[in-house]
Amino acid sequence: MTPIERYKAEAQAAMTELVEAAKLHAGQLVVVGCSTSEVTGHRIGSYSAPEIGQALFEGVMDALRPRGVYLAAQCC
Repeated sequence: MTPIERYKAEAQAAMTELVEAAKLHAGQLVVVGCSTSEVTGHRIGSYSAPEIGQALFEGVMDALRPRGVYLAAQCC
């Protein structure tokens, strides 16, 4: 598994866990804030990585889309 694939899988797993623990259902909204810099172990704003952001987005949406839960994101 590549690092990008791992980021996607971990984001999906984390969001699935959150959705299940919170008992979210269709029509509800999840707010996410994250930094690709922090995800990769750097200081916020110092290591932007669009490809990692895309992987995180895809993983989160893979968990939310089938449940009909909406995403609001503030990420960098």
